[in-house]
Amino acid sequence: MVDAFNFVPGDIVNSFLSADVLWAKVLLLTITIALVALFIFNFYRSISRKNLLELNLKKYNRYEHPSLTKLFAVLFYLLEYIVITPFLIILWFSALAIILLLIAGEQTIAYILLITAAMIGATRILSYVHEQLAQDLAKLFPFITLSVFLLTPSEFDFSHVLGKLAEVPYLLSHIYSYLLVVIVIEVVLRLVSTVYEFWQSGGGWGRRGRGVIKMASIN
Repeated sequence: MVDAFNFVPGDIVNSFLSADVLWAKVLLLTITIALVALFIFNFYRSISRKNLLELNLKKYNRYEHPSLTKLFAVLFYLLEYIVITPFLIILWFSALAIILLLIAGEQTIAYILLITAAMIGATRILSYVHEQLAQDLAKLFPFITLSVFLLTPSEFDFSHVLGKLAEVPYLLSHIYSYLLVVIVIEVVLRLVSTVYEFWQSGGGWGRRGRGVIKMASIN
C-alpha cells in the first residue's frame, strides 16, 4: 500500500509533464492561437495605416520666428516619418518574421524573410492608396497561415516549435538586406506623398515657406 501511495503522485506528475497528454496539447494550442491572434490583430491595425504613429510632434514647434518655425517644422517631420517610422517597421518586420518562422512549416529562412518583406512592402504601398485594402492584406495573410498551420497536424509539435525558436537568432542575423528594401520603399512613398500633398495644398515652389508648414501640419 505504501509503495502504491508513493508511486501515484510521481506517476501523476510525469503524466502532467508529458506533452502527449490531452490537456497539455489543448493548453499549448490554446495559448499559441491566442498569442498569434493577438499579435496579428495589433500588427494589421498598425502596419496598414499610412501614418504608423500619431505623435503630432508639430505641437512642440512653439517658435515665433518664421525661419525657426519652418526649420523645426521640417526637422520634426523628418524625425517622425524618416527616423521613427522606419524603426517601427523594423520591429513589426522582425516580429512577423519570427511568427511566420514558427507557423509557416518547413520553409527556409531566406523564403520566410522574402515573404515577410514582400508582405510588409505591399501593405505599406497599399496604405498610401487604400488603407482598408492594406488592412485586409495585413490581416488575411497571417490568419490564413495560422489556419494552415493548425490544419496540418504534423506541424504542431512542441519539440518542433522549440526547434524553430532555436533558429530565431539565425533569422535575425540575415534580416538586414530585406529590411533595407522595405525601409527604402517607405521613405520613397513618404517623399512622394509629401510632394503630392505639398502641391495639393496650393503652395507650389513659389510659396515654399507656407507649403512646408502646411505639409507638416497635414501629416
